[in-house]
Amino acid sequence: MRRIAVTAAVLVAACALPAAAPAARHGIEVKRERVTFGPHASTVTVVTMPRPGGNRVLAPAIPGGVVSEGTATVSAVSKQLSRHGTAVAINADLFAYATGQPSGLLIVDGEVYNQPQGERPSLQIDTNGTLHTSTPRARGSLVLRGGHTLPFQVNVTTPDDGVVFYDRGWGPSAPSGAQHAIVGRLTSGRIDARGQTWRVAGEMRVVRTRAGRLPIPPDASPDELFQGAGGAAAQLGRLHRGQDVGVRYELGPLARNLQAAIGGGPVLIRDGKIVFSVRAASKAFTSGQLRPPDARTAVAQLRDGRILFYAADRGDGSTGLTIEEVARDLHRRGAVTAMAFDSGGSTSVALNGRLLNQPADGVERPVGNQLVYFVGDRGHGQPVARVTVGSRQPGARVPTLAYTTVRPARIGVSLRDPRGRLWTLPARRVPAGVHQVRIPDDVAVSSGRWRIVVTAVGMGAAVAETFRVTSAPAAPVRTPTNTPAGGSEPDAPTPAAAADASDSDGAPAWVVVAVGVAVALAAAATVVLARRTRRVRR
Repeated sequence: MRRIAVTAAVLVAACALPAAAPAARHGIEVKRERVTFGPHASTVTVVTMPRPGGNRVLAPAIPGGVVSEGTATVSAVSKQLSRHGTAVAINADLFAYATGQPSGLLIVDGEVYNQPQGERPSLQIDTNGTLHTSTPRARGSLVLRGGHTLPFQVNVTTPDDGVVFYDRGWGPSAPSGAQHAIVGRLTSGRIDARGQTWRVAGEMRVVRTRAGRLPIPPDASPDELFQGAGGAAAQLGRLHRGQDVGVRYELGPLARNLQAAIGGGPVLIRDGKIVFSVRAASKAFTSGQLRPPDARTAVAQLRDGRILFYAADRGDGSTGLTIEEVARDLHRRGAVTAMAFDSGGSTSVALNGRLLNQPADGVERPVGNQLVYFVGDRGHGQPVARVTVGSRQPGARVPTLAYTTVRPARIGVSLRDPRGRLWTLPARRVPAGVHQVRIPDDVAVSSGRWRIVVTAVGMGAAVAETFRVTSAPAAPVRTPTNTPAGGSEPDAPTPAAAADASDSDGAPAWVVVAVGVAVALAAAATVVLARRTRRVRR
C-alpha cells in the first residue's frame, strides 16, 4: 500500500494569522477572540458548528486509515475533504511521534482501531450527534484448555510479555518483537454492542502457528492474528493446528448507540458542570501537561447541540491558558460537555485547508489523528461523487483507478474487459474519502477499452468511467509457497474493492467515518472476528 510522507514544511509555507474570519457557510462560524485570566492572555479560535446529523458528520480521522501509518496536518486533512464539501479539522488525541499511534481509545466506523490505555478518558459520538465522555476499559482473553486464560490487547505495540490481536486497522503488517504467533479461524461467535459495555464471545480453530511473526490476514479473510512475547509467547507456542480456543472481549463503559470514539482528556465539563481538577486528572496526566499555561485544544457541545472546536494560541503575544482556564471559558460559553485534547505544538484547527490559529511552534505540526466536522455538498443522497482514471505507474498493470465517496456507504466495484467479461470485486463498506481500486492478481488484464462501475449497494446509485490499457503485461503466475513447520498453506490473495489512496497534492489518505456498531464480528451465517466483516445491523 503506497503512502506519501508529508512534512510541515511542504504543507505549511507560512502560518500568519488570518486577516479576517472566513465567511460562514452551512451554519459554521469562526471567531478569533482575546481571552484573559489574570496574568494569562491568549488569542482563541472558536469554530461553532450545527449539531451533527444527515450530511453533517463528526468523526475521527487517521492518516493512512490505520493507526501505525504516520501523521498528517489538520490543514491537509481538511483540504482533502473540502473537494467534496466543507471540512473543519482539529488535532485530537496524544500520539506516538514515531508511528502516529493514538494513546487512547479509537473507534472508527464501529470498529476498535486502538483500545483504551490506563485512566485516559475518551470522547464518544452517538447516532444523534450527542457527545459523551467516559473512561472505558478493555479486557480480552483467549480461553485455553482446562479453562486457563491468556489476556490479549487489540492493535497496540507488542509488549515485552503479552499477547496482541492485530488486524488491518493496525496497518499492512504486524510490528516486530513477536516471539510466537498464531492464526485462528473463528467458527462461531456472538456480539452484544447495544449497551454501555460491548461484549464479544466466540470460538476459533488454530490454523497456523509459527515462532516469530506472521502476516496480518487480508481484510475479507475469516482468519485472525495473535502474536506475543515473553511468557505469553510460550503459551501461544504450546497451541497446535486444529486446537479450539475461546475468544472473549469486553469494552466499556461506552455511550449507547455509539458511532465513533477518540481518546484525549482530561474531561472538562459534564452535564453542564466543570468537573476538571488537577488532582483527579493527575492519575492519567503529568503535572507538566496539566498546570502550566500552553497552547490548548478542546472540543465541546452546547445545550442546543452545536459543536465547538476550541484552540488557544501560545506565542506572538499569547501566554497560552491552563486547562482549568479553558474549562472556565467553555463553561462561560454554555458548554454542557467538553474535553481537552493534545496541546502545545500540536494545537491546530483548519477550515477547508486554511489554518485558523497560530501554531505554538511557528509551523503546523503533523499529528497522528484528528477530529473532523464534515458537511457534504451533494444533498441528493448519492454517496459516490466521481470515478477518476490516472496515469499508469511504472510496473503497474492498469492506470491508477480511484473513486470518491462523500459519506460512508457500502460500495461495489465491477470491471468489464475488452472481451465483455465482467469482473466483480467484493462489496465493502468504506468511509467518506478517496479510495484506490486494487485489481486482484487473478484478473487477466488485456489490451483494449475497459469500463469501471462503482455502485452504492442498495441505493441504485452508480458512477462509471472508461479507460484504455495498452501493451498489457502478462498475467502474474502464482507460484507455490513453502509452508513453515506447523503451519498451513498461505491464503490466496483476496480481492479488495478499495483501499485508501493518497491525493496528488501529497496529502496522505485518511479515514473519516461514523457508522456501524461492532467491536469485532459478523458475517452471514457464521460470525467471524474480522475487521472488514464485523458490522452488525441494528
